[in-house]
Parts: sequence; C-alpha cells; structure tokens
Amino acid sequence: MSYSVTLLKHQTLRTQHLVLRPFQLEDAKRLYEIGSQEKVAEFSINYPTLDAAYAGLADYWMGQPLGKFAVTLNNELIGAAELHADEKNRKAEIGYLLDPAYWGHGYATEAAAAVMALCFDLLGVLRVEAMHDATNPRSGRVMLRLGMHEEGRLEAEHLEKGVPITTVVMAKLRQQAADR
Repeated sequence: MSYSVTLLKHQTLRTQHLVLRPFQLEDAKRLYEIGSQEKVAEFSINYPTLDAAYAGLADYWMGQPLGKFAVTLNNELIGAAELHADEKNRKAEIGYLLDPAYWGHGYATEAAAAVMALCFDLLGVLRVEAMHDATNPRSGRVMLRLGMHEEGRLEAEHLEKGVPITTVVMAKLRQQAADR
C-alpha cells in the first residue's frame, strides 16, 4: 500500500493521554493562541494574528493534511505533530510543537512517539529524521527520549531575523526501533 493511502487510512492516532487528529476550521483560535506566543514563534510556527492562523490552516495544516495532526488533550488543541514521508527512499521526517503551558509533561514525546510508530510500523520506513535549532535543547531532549541519535550539525544552515542558525540533525533507524 502506498504511503499516501496508509496516511489516509490513519488520520487519527490515540495514545495514553492524547488524540492526534486532522485539523479543523474550529482550531484556528487555539492555533493562533499557541502560534502567537513568543516561545513557540521562536522555534516553530508564528501566527501573530487570527487571520495568519486561518492562512496556516488553509495553506498547510488542512490544505495538505496527510501526515499532519492536531494534538489534543481532553478535546483541547495543545499542539501539532507531523511527518513528511519520502516513499522512494523509505524515510520520514517528523516534527512537533506544543503550547508552552503543556511543556514538561511528556506530551511532546508522547505525540512524537505516536507519529514515529506510524512511520516504522505502518509505513515501514527505514529511518525517521528530525531536526532542531541548536539553541532549542528542549526539542533535542524529546528526540533523545524517542531513541534518536545526533547525526550532525548544519552550521549556519539558515537565517532567522538575520542571525545564522545551526540545525541539529537527529535520526532513528528501523533496526533501532525494532530493538526497543
């Protein structure tokens, strides 16, 4: 089965505490509340207005929905998780973000682990990658808890507000996932 069909059939993931589901138009207000916070905008999405959140939903989260999940706790949107699958090379890249009010409770790890399991168990990828800004060690710790290892650093990989940013590349291989 193709990656697209597998993702189409698995648009909702359930974990011990979370439900990862497709985004809905009603998520715009919470997405704005999350994406307008400086702590989130520094390393992830930046939605300074409600209209920007609607545009993000239209152009990204709902406009290309396969592999993109609204992370919810008790039916409240607390973040997002995603995967970008490369079927030809049998790999995927994952990402995640949370409302800072929910940091430190293991929810980022729980959401990312669900997406990683989808990658290995259902898509059958050989590797899962993730990247984080070197100045964002919290995200790196999530990746370490997922069993990922650092593969390298891309010095001055891109600019943020004119400042060169180093990106840390992390990965976990299928064999490592099987050994869990």
